[in-house]
Amino acid sequence: MNEVVKKYMTWKWLAGAACVAIFITVLLVKIFSGNGKPSGTSAAEAAGPEQVLERFYDALVSGDRDDVRACCDTSSACMEYVEGYMEKAADLMEKESGALSIVSDMIRVEVTGRKRSGGTLEVTYGISLDAGETGQDLPAKKRTAVMRQEEGQWKIVGITAAE
Repeated sequence: MNEVVKKYMTWKWLAGAACVAIFITVLLVKIFSGNGKPSGTSAAEAAGPEQVLERFYDALVSGDRDDVRACCDTSSACMEYVEGYMEKAADLMEKESGALSIVSDMIRVEVTGRKRSGGTLEVTYGISLDAGETGQDLPAKKRTAVMRQEEGQWKIVGITAAE
């Protein structure tokens, strides 16, 4: 009888250990497999206007057209801004092929104001290059982005020089 109880307790212990191991494995996979959202959702969906602007400029400088389009209302003046930038970037790449690769890590967007107007949000910001260890940032260019929410996502409608 003592041996039957031992076998039963060993089997119960092994089953419990297996359940705990499976639980821990599933938990670790959930933690390290992303942000917990379905794979169809992008970062822009959960991001505020500031994060969308930062993502937009990172994508613009790195040449990621798909990410740029994800940040913009593609039927708007934002795409005119993008096309103008892309033309200037192409000219620069012809003259100095590695110029933009260093800049993508240095870009900094600093929001200085927000103003709601009807269904849109005007975000005033400065865009500059972070000089890193030298401490001498290049002067910021002042811009205003008009943004609106579409299906819970912030989209850039247009970008103009700030007054």
